[in-house]
Amino acid sequence: MLSARVKLVLVYWLTTALSSWDNIVECKAVGEANKNSGVEYLKQFGYISESKSGQAAAAQDISHSLKAFQKFAGLNVTGKFDEETVEKMKAPRCGDKDPIKYRKRRYVLEGSKWKKKDLTYRIVNDPYSGPTDRHVMTPELISKTIKAALQKWSFAADLTFTELKEGEADIMIKFTSGDHGDKYKFDGRGKALAHAFYPNQNTGYAGDAHFDLDEKFSLTEDDSTNFIWVTTHEFGHSLGLKHTPKAGAIMYPWYTTGEMGNVKLSKDDKNGIQDLYGKPTGRNKEKPIILPVPPRKECKYSFNVLFHDKRNKNVYAFRKHDFYVLSRSLEESSKGPINVDKRWRDLTTRVRAAYTRDDGYTIFFTRHRYYKYYGKRLVEGPNYIEDYGLRAELRDMDAVLTFPGNGETYFFKQDKYWKYDQQNKVLVPGYPKLIKLFWRGVPDNIDAALQTPEGETYFFKGRHYYKFNHFAFSVYPGYPKLIGPDWLGCTIRDSGGRDVTLSDGGKSAALGLRQSYIAIFVAVITWIVVL
Repeated sequence: MLSARVKLVLVYWLTTALSSWDNIVECKAVGEANKNSGVEYLKQFGYISESKSGQAAAAQDISHSLKAFQKFAGLNVTGKFDEETVEKMKAPRCGDKDPIKYRKRRYVLEGSKWKKKDLTYRIVNDPYSGPTDRHVMTPELISKTIKAALQKWSFAADLTFTELKEGEADIMIKFTSGDHGDKYKFDGRGKALAHAFYPNQNTGYAGDAHFDLDEKFSLTEDDSTNFIWVTTHEFGHSLGLKHTPKAGAIMYPWYTTGEMGNVKLSKDDKNGIQDLYGKPTGRNKEKPIILPVPPRKECKYSFNVLFHDKRNKNVYAFRKHDFYVLSRSLEESSKGPINVDKRWRDLTTRVRAAYTRDDGYTIFFTRHRYYKYYGKRLVEGPNYIEDYGLRAELRDMDAVLTFPGNGETYFFKQDKYWKYDQQNKVLVPGYPKLIKLFWRGVPDNIDAALQTPEGETYFFKGRHYYKFNHFAFSVYPGYPKLIGPDWLGCTIRDSGGRDVTLSDGGKSAALGLRQSYIAIFVAVITWIVVL
């Protein structure tokens, strides 16, 4: 059979076999410093009550509070400061506290609301009074973004907002840093991005929103925090909404948007605000604010995960916390970017690798866990990858691939690869081996690997991809190529702004034909000699 012949040719190419070894990496214990900062985190965001914050919390109380946090964040509930938990605690988020009691996967109301539906707001201070390296938005754009954020809520409920230039408004908006007069001081760039106060008695700080000047807010720059997301989220608090455990909602406490640009309220957000103020009546006649969007940068894009779902024939390409649904011709994106947790709700940790098995189940691998899905439904996990038959050395893996040439599953990490026995769920003895010995032309430290619906194999690293020849056991001539033009349909422009067609004058085609003849000759000779 062809699979047997492929294996024989594999023997020809593999001139050196590496011995098998177990490079077991013990799970890193969380240091005392991380634990102490974790306890402070639990206090800051409401998981340890104020009455206990002035004394050393008992270990049992800490474990109970930690479990509450893990449950709310959608993590594996262990009651321990494991790597996944510490990573989540380091993620940028809103500075308001999380609710301890809530309804599963539904919006959460704080308990107070405005006694009126026509509200005023005022931007109190010049946003440019902060550090100079954060000045990426003009005051005019900041004002426009704030109005657009408030519009999202007024278009979803029976509310209106009017800006005041002076005097006391219902919602006072300040840009500040560090200790700024209330008891919720900011902590520098990252972590707490902003905070807002609930309506309460409609007096004092009620409804006010404070934004950390140490943050780099923007609408278009990749290395900044999306200001429209932060403002829309904070004004949800100003109106009476608490955090929700529903990933993908604006009121989810962690900053999860993977792309700059505009954001939308989820159904959960709309249901919450309408519960407080009713559905829109049509009296709001404002035109929607149009915000600037980031320029298309697909030609600079890279993918960190790709897999072919054998159930629906779609190819899903992950980039950070978003994914694209690629068209079946693989020539352009038919949908995306979309936040990952909008389709796979429990995937709140960044995915490292994924593949769909012949039985239709898709396996997602995060840093050291796996999730088993059937379509959009989670059927198993998160579990440690060791429970899937893998070794700890494959934590933080680069890619996984079911190779069409022989139907076997392979895992990749750095400069090595492992073969996996799918039936017995164990790694095959004699591995890992060096990538360069079999996957000729494939670079080390790849970002992703893919088997397409047509049975072709691709590898991805940085902005480039490589097509693999199953017969010659090497990358096709003419590769690597840029991901953007071929996979997302963008256009490369030269320095003069003119469209450029990628071409090498036919040299790759001629070289490819010549090398294909050589590969066929070598393969035939190998079959004759061995068989």
